[in-house]
Amino acid sequence: SLRNRRSFLYVGNLVDALLRCAANPATGATYLVADSRDLSTPELIRELARAMGLPARLLPFPPGALRLLAGLTGRQGDVERLAGSLWLDCSRIRRELGWTAPVPVERGLRLTAEASLPAAPE
Repeated sequence: SLRNRRSFLYVGNLVDALLRCAANPATGATYLVADSRDLSTPELIRELARAMGLPARLLPFPPGALRLLAGLTGRQGDVERLAGSLWLDCSRIRRELGWTAPVPVERGLRLTAEASLPAAPE
C-alpha cells in the first residue's frame, strides 16, 4: 500500500554519466544522477521478483497502521526508511549535458539481479 518514490542508479548508467561529465570538464558542476524512472517500494519488489523469475508476494497493509506499530515497537526510523520517499532531481545534468540514463530501470535491475545470483552448479 506504499506510494513512496525512490530513485535508483544502475552502475552502467553511473559510468555513462561519469563519461559524459569527463567529456564536458568545463562545467565544473555537481550533478545528481539516477535512472530514468523512480519506483515505489512495491514496484521495486515486483521488478526484482520479475528479474529473478520469482513471484512477488505483497500484501496490502495501511501505511498508517505500519507507522503505529513501528511507534509501539520503537522502530519508527526503520519504517520511515522503508516507507518514505527518497528521490533525486536530475534535471540539471539533463539540461546542461543532455544526459539521460541509457539503461531503463527494469533492465538495470535485471542485470543487477543476474550478477548477484549464484552461478548454477556444473
